[in-house]
Amino acid sequence: NAQRQIAASTIKHKFSQLKGFLYYMGIKIMKDDVRINLSFPKIIKEEPHPLQLEEIRKILEYTSGKKKGLYLSLLSSGMRIGEAVQLRKMDFDLSKERVMIRIPARMTKTRTGRTTFISKEAADFVRIKLRTLEDEELVFGSSEIVENARMNEIVTFERILKKAGLDQK
Repeated sequence: NAQRQIAASTIKHKFSQLKGFLYYMGIKIMKDDVRINLSFPKIIKEEPHPLQLEEIRKILEYTSGKKKGLYLSLLSSGMRIGEAVQLRKMDFDLSKERVMIRIPARMTKTRTGRTTFISKEAADFVRIKLRTLEDEELVFGSSEIVENARMNEIVTFERILKKAGLDQK
């Protein structure tokens, strides 16, 4: 169907699969032949929508107390969700004026450990949560399997966005 738009990434992926199949069948395609004879559409990456203060307030309005600590921590620290769900009580330092979090290198995307701080608002929720945990227990994660915990949080956040009326792309 000529009307149907196919994403640029889909076209590149399908071509890659075709090239692999042809190679398997004994047909080799040279990179220069592809470059000279084929043109692929550019992948367009839209800038993500930056949350406004009113949107953040609305999200927090529909968020349970347990999740508010997580979301406020993410907002104020710059952590990724995959990092946050792996944090254990022992990664938090409450001895400073602001709560300090040491993110071990094994948890980060770049494999570089770092230290971050969370806001006082986030700290209020986090301190309450930390009182009930042992040093080795997960603070924000729902599973020891990182991808499961990350996906659980993504699904939960999508539900909250829908309730808040902020689920449009």
